Amino acid sequence: MPGKPKPPTQFKIYAIGQHICDSASAEALMGGRHTAAKITSHQADGIIDLTITHIYLPHIHLWRSHTLGPINIELPSKADSQIFYFPGQGEVDIYDCNVTLTCDETFGVTAEIPSVKGIRIDKERLGIGLTVSRSAMAKYLSKRLDGALHSPITFEARFRADTPEIMGMAQMLDAILDASGAATLFHANDTAEAISTGVISLLLDHVPNNYKLALERHRNAAPPAYVARAVLLMNQAPDASALTVEDVANACGVSVRKLQYGFSEHRGESPIAHLRGLRLQQARKMISGGSPLSLLQIAQSTGFSNYARFSKQYRKAFGETPSQTRSGSGLQS
Repeated sequence: MPGKPKPPTQFKIYAIGQHICDSASAEALMGGRHTAAKITSHQADGIIDLTITHIYLPHIHLWRSHTLGPINIELPSKADSQIFYFPGQGEVDIYDCNVTLTCDETFGVTAEIPSVKGIRIDKERLGIGLTVSRSAMAKYLSKRLDGALHSPITFEARFRADTPEIMGMAQMLDAILDASGAATLFHANDTAEAISTGVISLLLDHVPNNYKLALERHRNAAPPAYVARAVLLMNQAPDASALTVEDVANACGVSVRKLQYGFSEHRGESPIAHLRGLRLQQARKMISGGSPLSLLQIAQSTGFSNYARFSKQYRKAFGETPSQTRSGSGLQS
């Protein structure tokens, strides 16, 4: 079980001169806890202005950088990580001994950390980057495909950054960084783990790699038996409000996490979302069927302790409020 993620950090580095070694900047850029990155100005007596907001999540280090001044950032070479960079403004080069990959508003770049020598930034640049544990990606992918991987994961070095999926992912990462400033959310292990799993899933689904076709075939395959059984148990339950996700998982002989994963992978929803939909249908049937209970009592009897939240979810599901449904039945709320 991973430890609690570190709270978000924001700092600036101002420097004049050729070399800077700073462990904080190494953490911010590479997630390296003990190895300092080497930051070098392209120009003698050049000024480096580097602003970074970053957060650690399980298996992932996410950062947003705003850089002024031409600099090189030499990266540690021993990390078991994959770097992804989503440019928001200008061009950034990620280079090794043989090739330079340039990313801009149209193309993002990715590379394995051991093969990457550094990042070269000219002029003013703004972007979002993340490093992801390759072993964590492999473990997640093996679980998702229900078997051992036949070869290491390899990504195409450059990927389109202007597709709806990649743009949406970059916006989501940006929102995570914005939300992290307030961040009790990110101190909860389960929440942080769920966010990390979601990010890894999106990267594997939308950044071209050698397992993309296998993932598409698996996604289109029939759901496993435990998912079908769980849906049947929920749908046939006489009272959905009495069921919990834990009850369903136990009845299907799987863990709650495996049930959540199966629903997400094969149904595009969570088990609790499916249960919530059944409870809302149960509430609607009671309201339109002339139940003498008040709307608050109906909400509570179908498993909703907060009436405002119930009303909002009801309207989203049926296009009208509980009061409007009751008005149509000729009863008062």
